[in-house]
Amino acid sequence: MPKGDFYNTLNVLAQLKTEPRALQLASTTNATVTASAVAIYATTTVPTASGRTASHWIRTEGMTYMKIMPFIASTATSPAIRIIGWDQHTSSGLYVPQILCDLSITLTANDNTINSASLRQARSFTKNNGDAKLFNSDATHLSGAFALIDTCGCGLIEIHYRAASVSSSPAANMFYSSL
Repeated sequence: MPKGDFYNTLNVLAQLKTEPRALQLASTTNATVTASAVAIYATTTVPTASGRTASHWIRTEGMTYMKIMPFIASTATSPAIRIIGWDQHTSSGLYVPQILCDLSITLTANDNTINSASLRQARSFTKNNGDAKLFNSDATHLSGAFALIDTCGCGLIEIHYRAASVSSSPAANMFYSSL
């Protein structure tokens, strides 16, 4: 059988595979939900959590797709998350942010204890911006929603938690894995 476009396509697809990661918690420290979206700008220094208590940071290291399951305190009214990818431009040294998606979240009514805080799992998502494959729970089960995010080759992912209004410094965290 002659080699041609079909074999070239198979070769490219084989190189795009994701290294599977088991389900893990984004951090042993919960983030604090803020009432506004974080301002993001290109920077010459590696983006870090320093001064960004409403965010968690994840190194992708081979992840093509990231499965996320956020948990947020019920004191955050109309919660949302913004997934920001960071890439470094080699010749300029700039770390360039790009919004991968922005999702509004409806929470379940059940509290779960994560890092000593009572948090509620996402029941459903609404896409505000960007691209994500949403898996909302059905009306019977009301839990277990997750979103599948294409990391677009970004080396670092920032998850920023926000809400329309916050009281009592609501906590947030997230479980994630790769396919």
